[in-house]
Amino acid sequence: MKYIIFTILTFSFCQEIPFFDQNRAMDLLKHQCSIGPRYPSSEGHKKMKEFLETFLKPISDTLYVMDEKISHPYERKYITLTNYLSRFNLKSDYRIMLMAHWDTREFADLDPIIENRSKPILGANDGASGVAVLLTIAEIIYKKPILNIGIDLLFVDGEDMGKSGDPENFGLGTQAFSKHIPYPKPQFAICVDMVADYDQSFPIEQFSLQQAPEIVHEIWSLANKLGYSQFENRIGKVMVDDVFELNVEPIKNPVSGEPHRVRIDIPRGFEFTIAEMASGTVKTQGTIDLPNNNGTHSHMCELHWNNSGIIRD
Repeated sequence: MKYIIFTILTFSFCQEIPFFDQNRAMDLLKHQCSIGPRYPSSEGHKKMKEFLETFLKPISDTLYVMDEKISHPYERKYITLTNYLSRFNLKSDYRIMLMAHWDTREFADLDPIIENRSKPILGANDGASGVAVLLTIAEIIYKKPILNIGIDLLFVDGEDMGKSGDPENFGLGTQAFSKHIPYPKPQFAICVDMVADYDQSFPIEQFSLQQAPEIVHEIWSLANKLGYSQFENRIGKVMVDDVFELNVEPIKNPVSGEPHRVRIDIPRGFEFTIAEMASGTVKTQGTIDLPNNNGTHSHMCELHWNNSGIIRD
């Protein structure tokens, strides 16, 4: 891992921003991996529960240990999922939640090596990285208490029990938690997951943009201003009142459904030099009629022109 990125929403009334120790976060990531795979009912899962409770209990203002007995999605047995909610400054009604999942996948069903698809993953990036960030933040808040807002740190279980192509059985711990959110409830939540890639890329997630566009744009804009180009603002919208509305987003991988990145590189192009392929949807009004323009070809590029064409650096 090159860096662990930690972006803080700043407000005009905020306290001094403390230092985030990425080496401490990396140590916590490595400790989780040393436990082994941490899928529900495994030995590593039991050890990870003990570690989280021992770590969080003495430094949280309040720690909720939330057990939920559920039917295993693929086996005829019951299992217990455990969510941990670490709360700070309970006097504040204005709260922000940061969340990460602490379980790991029991089967690496998308591994390119077929022999590995029946094996559990270690979850260094997918699981341990987000938890490491949240644990480091918990220590920071314990040492330097926040006075102006409340912070909730949610460690969810059972996030990765589903299989590829079966979205209903992902996020089981989050679904359970949503039925028992204690008061005061947070205004919004930020999910910190898979943040330890060597070559980091954090494009805007579509459902987050639909549910909380202002928060999403604030976080990504702040990250870009701070110089973190890993936060990629690759969703666009152009609107001319009473004429048209254009929305573009990354094309989707036909297998996983995740954003799929494809670029056009034309070093001596006369219109642009680099463009990003996208899926575009156009809605028109008035006399302009463009039917069947839903999810069609589009591309995004930077236009830097003068009267002689492209201005080249």
